[in-house]
Amino acid sequence: DNLLLLTEGGKVAYYGPTTHSYEYFNTIHNPDELLFSLEDSDKSPDEWKKEYRENDLYLKYVSDRLHTPVSMSNPKTSSKGEFRFALRQWWILSSRYLRIKGKDLVNTTLLILQAPIIAGLLCLLLLRTNGRVIHSFLFDQADHITPMFILGLAALWLGSANAAREIVSERAMFLRERMINLKLPSYLMSKFFVLFLLSAVQSVMLLGIAHVILRFSGNFFTQWLVLLLTASSGLALGLLISALVNSSASSASILPLILLPQIIFGGYLVP
Repeated sequence: DNLLLLTEGGKVAYYGPTTHSYEYFNTIHNPDELLFSLEDSDKSPDEWKKEYRENDLYLKYVSDRLHTPVSMSNPKTSSKGEFRFALRQWWILSSRYLRIKGKDLVNTTLLILQAPIIAGLLCLLLLRTNGRVIHSFLFDQADHITPMFILGLAALWLGSANAAREIVSERAMFLRERMINLKLPSYLMSKFFVLFLLSAVQSVMLLGIAHVILRFSGNFFTQWLVLLLTASSGLALGLLISALVNSSASSASILPLILLPQIIFGGYLVP
């Protein structure tokens, strides 16, 4: 490995192999001695800089490299390499995110339980006996659009709430990893992929409970796919909010302001 030592003012006192640095500074094989050599020396930063530039190490590891033309690789090979790197990075980030969610059992369990609780509340609103609605507080008895609309709203809200804090809560870690070649598509897709799996489970529970208790008609898979796509839209919206705000509290405050107009102007409450 190469070692870079800077003096006061950011002037280069040494750059080259670590093994050569001990001989250059006439020290024992102890990295601490290198720093002491700079700190205890009577030489000024400019003198250290001048001495290094007059050494063969500067020619070999700095000057020659600056004047060496960079060879252009095959664009097709480079594109393939970039794609493979991004795909591998996505897989690593997704695996890490899954492990984090798996270790946080309390929060993950609460997220999953939101779906059956909402479905249960909907079923309390529309109870069935012998296939007929016997009690409805607000809606027409034969209206199957109403519960589907509520389930769609629930999927949208759950998807948005699941993602609204995911980026802003780890902004410091994201910025550190961004400095070491973290790919934005890999990072965002890892978030979206894991949260998509969570939304898929929530959508199954929402629709499954409603199908059993309210005895929905129609194809289960088609209705589940609609809920999942709605939740996915909420995920994308939640990630956008999380990327724009500066704190988790701000994301929680903005989320209702974004979702409530969609409910009010969705076309069902006021055709």
